[in-house]
Amino acid sequence: MENEKKIKVAFIRGNSLNEWEGCLWNELESDFSVTGFCSQKNLYGITGLRYPIKRLASATDYWWLRQVEKFLAGRFQSLASLEKELANFDIAHTSEIFYFYTNQAVRAKKLNPKLKVVTTVWDNSFGRFEYNYWPGFKQPPKFWRDKIKA
Repeated sequence: MENEKKIKVAFIRGNSLNEWEGCLWNELESDFSVTGFCSQKNLYGITGLRYPIKRLASATDYWWLRQVEKFLAGRFQSLASLEKELANFDIAHTSEIFYFYTNQAVRAKKLNPKLKVVTTVWDNSFGRFEYNYWPGFKQPPKFWRDKIKA
């Protein structure tokens, strides 16, 4: 694809962008223009990634905000302004353990109708019981259990 315009790909990983999964995207740099997206307080090292990284504010960056987002709004790992950031991309690939930034990528199609969204889902168990995702509860509160069942 030397003389052709490179396809612009957004690799979206929330607060879990890392070198061992992210390095696979290094191999695509000759044919694609890849940009990684993660939260400002990403959990893992990303120094071995050769493509640009955009860090967006996220509720996961702050413990109290994360609790408000989780319990009152039902949002997990939303990335601020992600929809606007995806306005000039051809493909958005979300590799997720939480659903909300995938939802944001799909909503970005309103701003960018040519955007294609591809998702890799690593874990489909809502509630994250094994990691005590709902601190102080053995299961999500009844309000959220009802939402999950619906």
